[in-house]
Amino acid sequence: MKHTYILYLLSVCLFALPASVLGQTITGVVTDAIDGEPLSGVNILAEGTTTGTVTTLDGEYQITVTDDMTHLVFSFLGYQTRRIAIQGRTTINVQMQSDLLLLDDLVVTALGLDADQRSLGYAIQSVRGQQIADTRQISLSDALSGQISGVLVTSQAGVPGGATSVNIRGRASLLGNNQPLYVVDGVPISNDYNTTVVFSSVDNSNRAIDINPEDVESMTVLKGPAAAALYGIDAANGAIIIETKRGAQGAVPRTNINVSSRVGLTQVNKLYKMQREYGPGSGGNLGLTSPAHWGPHISELSYDGNTASNWHIKGDPVLRTNPAATGEAVETYENMDAFFESGLSRSNQVSISTGTRDRSLFFSFGNTDENGFIPKTYFKRNSVRLNADSDLTDRLRVSGRANYINSQGRRAGRGSNFTSIMIPLTRTNPIMDLTYGTSDPKNDPFAYENPDGSARTHTGRSATEAGDNRGPDSPFWTVNNNIYRDEVSRFVGNAMLSYDLAPWAVASYRFGLDTYSDRRRHNFDLGSSGGDGRLGRLFEETFTTRNYHSDFLLTLTHSMDNDWNFQLITGHNYQNYNTNRIYISGRGFEQRGFFNIANTTQDPFVQHSTLPRERVAVFGNLNVNYRDLVYIDVTGRNEWSSTLPADNNSFFFPAVSGAFVFSEAFELPDVISFAQVRASYASVGNDAPLFITNSYFLPSGVGQSYGNSFFFPYQGVLGTTASVVVGNPNIEPETNTSLEFGGDIRFFENRLRFDVTYYISNNKNQIIPVSLPPSSGYNLFQSNAGELENRGIELQVNVTPFMRSEFRWDAVFNFTRNRSEVIALAEGVDMIELGGLGPPGVGINPRLVPGEAYGVFYGTGWLRDANGNKIIDSNPNNATYGYPMRNPELMKLGDPNPDFTLGIRNTFTYRALRFTSLIDIRQGGDVWNGVEAVMRQNGQSRETERRGETVIFDGVKEDGSLNDIPVELNQFYWQNIEGYSNVNEPFVEDASWIRLRDVTLSYSLAPSITDRLGLSSASVSLWGRNLLLITGYSGIDPETNLYGPDRSIGIDYYNNPSARSFGLEINLAL
Repeated sequence: MKHTYILYLLSVCLFALPASVLGQTITGVVTDAIDGEPLSGVNILAEGTTTGTVTTLDGEYQITVTDDMTHLVFSFLGYQTRRIAIQGRTTINVQMQSDLLLLDDLVVTALGLDADQRSLGYAIQSVRGQQIADTRQISLSDALSGQISGVLVTSQAGVPGGATSVNIRGRASLLGNNQPLYVVDGVPISNDYNTTVVFSSVDNSNRAIDINPEDVESMTVLKGPAAAALYGIDAANGAIIIETKRGAQGAVPRTNINVSSRVGLTQVNKLYKMQREYGPGSGGNLGLTSPAHWGPHISELSYDGNTASNWHIKGDPVLRTNPAATGEAVETYENMDAFFESGLSRSNQVSISTGTRDRSLFFSFGNTDENGFIPKTYFKRNSVRLNADSDLTDRLRVSGRANYINSQGRRAGRGSNFTSIMIPLTRTNPIMDLTYGTSDPKNDPFAYENPDGSARTHTGRSATEAGDNRGPDSPFWTVNNNIYRDEVSRFVGNAMLSYDLAPWAVASYRFGLDTYSDRRRHNFDLGSSGGDGRLGRLFEETFTTRNYHSDFLLTLTHSMDNDWNFQLITGHNYQNYNTNRIYISGRGFEQRGFFNIANTTQDPFVQHSTLPRERVAVFGNLNVNYRDLVYIDVTGRNEWSSTLPADNNSFFFPAVSGAFVFSEAFELPDVISFAQVRASYASVGNDAPLFITNSYFLPSGVGQSYGNSFFFPYQGVLGTTASVVVGNPNIEPETNTSLEFGGDIRFFENRLRFDVTYYISNNKNQIIPVSLPPSSGYNLFQSNAGELENRGIELQVNVTPFMRSEFRWDAVFNFTRNRSEVIALAEGVDMIELGGLGPPGVGINPRLVPGEAYGVFYGTGWLRDANGNKIIDSNPNNATYGYPMRNPELMKLGDPNPDFTLGIRNTFTYRALRFTSLIDIRQGGDVWNGVEAVMRQNGQSRETERRGETVIFDGVKEDGSLNDIPVELNQFYWQNIEGYSNVNEPFVEDASWIRLRDVTLSYSLAPSITDRLGLSSASVSLWGRNLLLITGYSGIDPETNLYGPDRSIGIDYYNNPSARSFGLEINLAL
């Protein structure tokens, strides 16, 4: 509001022109088209004349026009100019749309400081609240996708509340945290992704999802170390600065009320292609209990009429030649279509903005209720916010922010475990009806429960018949009986006091608190599959986190001869983080459906841990401005961290940047509106993980991923295990040194803008494990040894291709090309695995390898000659005769990192209509389709419908001659040559895509209508998310990722599908 008030005063001085004393008087109110708030200082001119006026602080105006004046022109900095026909009216109310090209000029930088973008020697980029709202995302992190150059956003899956990975300019740490710092109203907040072994099989949230996007005024991304240097260690991976909305201020008290309501449907976006011609079994023989689909052709099957069957209400499938066959052909079913549904999403928001010249208050309440396409999954969030600002005197200002959030989630299992949704859906043969003939299978136990009370499975066997070997539970059983639930209660707040010691000196103090509890519960009900699941099992885990932040700043300014301007900021920062974790598990339920530790019959296991961290820092920043022509910025920060050794816990981070506005220095062609070049250098760091300086003991236990496990104390016996990692009392912080060059040039009165940046960052002193000899008693030693480099280009283009009085077209292009390279690991370490899937020796492994990009895929591939031809087994005595041979050595198979990304935002405005869309393009990169690998091996993939086909594989024989050996595609081939257990190469696919990330069509009601309704403004919008996906990837979605936000991307292994959504939204301003 301070900037609006200044603009108003300037407008009054410069543009308040005398009106004609003759003619009619027109009055009205000018408001923001989005939030309905009045706009003060808007310039209003009668077209073609010097008659004009400006709006008051309440957005009101009055102008007298003569008969020869036909149009009024409304213009205001940061908004699109409007030309309105008078047409004899005496009241004309006007809504003005923001101008994205101009709004970016004033940005929020580190520590919440405002700055003119022309003065910055480093690249930052902002998105406004309207751009965030256009995405209709419930997570702010997802709203960044495609909207900021240099930012790579990856969603784990399309389930409600799932986590999102955000990487700015690649990964800065080989094995540590790679997520950026989130700062809300000047205070860093937690974006934790708390997960443990038990709860890693669901799409947990990271905590940025707690922020209500409707409360956000703007988001600014500080991309490089120079931009984020004032935040120190916390911003080693960049920072996302979030400013929330404030109350209305003005000379006359006023109150604005905004109400919005959104409803939509969420559907599954893309599914696997499965075969529908063959029944369960092996070698062409029927086997109802087999997980494989190598049985007879479905046309050869009939029912046997056994109504007690666990397979089908009409009986077990048998061969038509079987005497028990009824002759009725077996039916086929689309089980995925029967399982997935359209989830209803609702969002209701109310905000009240009020204030006077000296005080303002903003209150909001937001309710979000999103149901997923997986039955009974949801994410619910209630958010209450209160923002207050007050000028107590001419020199003393106070402000406060308080935000309470409560969220609840019911999650769906994923990956390779018995609570996975996709495993039973892909392994169920098309002749099995997962609904078991019911009309409401998600609510009717008959659809998913055997007569003995155990879960139905795709093998048709009960717990009584098969014990642990029945296969995964029916997905309808899973969503009803094996439930993941979580509930988060969170408070984020801060208070700030600012005092003008002198006209050139300001002291300020800010205290921030971020505290939350995250309680999770997962249970296997009695009768579930998988080890202890048959007996019932319960897991509970609670994270309680409290983060304190304290900042003191002293800002000094000085001017010399109106040419030189100096600003010096010095400050002190204190941070205290503390997380308590309590984990409880029990097994052996006494009663079905009662999920409480008191219902378990065997000894419960309890584990408690405390994770404390403390940091202290002092910092300074000097900014020099010479004639608004040359800007120099120097920053220094010294930090002390509790996770480092006491005698080695202090480290200093410098940064320097400069900008030269050469459009002010030289006579340039008139088409050039603005031109600037910039450069920066910075060094920041990342401290060590907790407890890395000492060796420690852990609770001991034995278990497996499918549920059979126990921990000590067990039946009264205590047990602990020494960590396999020895502590390093000499560990040092990781360091990131970055060099950046860029420029900003604008043409045709800012209608065309190019902002380009080249950067190179070198991340040294990486903390990585080094192997130790067994005689040491440990396996690993943490050492400062690794080095990782990122270099890339960012290009932002803003253009207004067409602009007329009633029609306007704005476009924004965000291009990113990043190249990462692992420069070195520790001496004697040639690679580090980031995880892996598949049988030992033949699985897929994302790795860190010197000379390669971060997370490249290594695995089994085809044996090839020097020309890249596959080598075909030409020994007729071998069972693999005529088939491609596998390379006995693991080899590089792909790189999950994209070649480049491109986001294209188009906005069209015509009168009261507004259409906007975001096209998200990702070119290159690879993804491993592990599900397709398993489905081919099991005969479930549509590709295996080719069974029985004779082919000659492209390649050469072992003697180098062209292959001419005909072979059959059959069960042997897919189980022993090209399948999950043998070769990975065929399943590493191109991850390129083009997707319509979001689209919105909105219509604003005319003032003549809203006036009669007693409204300031009203609009209705149709919206959609992910409505179109163009990709050559054969799996569910190339964006999917099995691992969490900090690990390698590109692993698709029974992940849940992505979602598409569409709906209606109504916005009212009172």
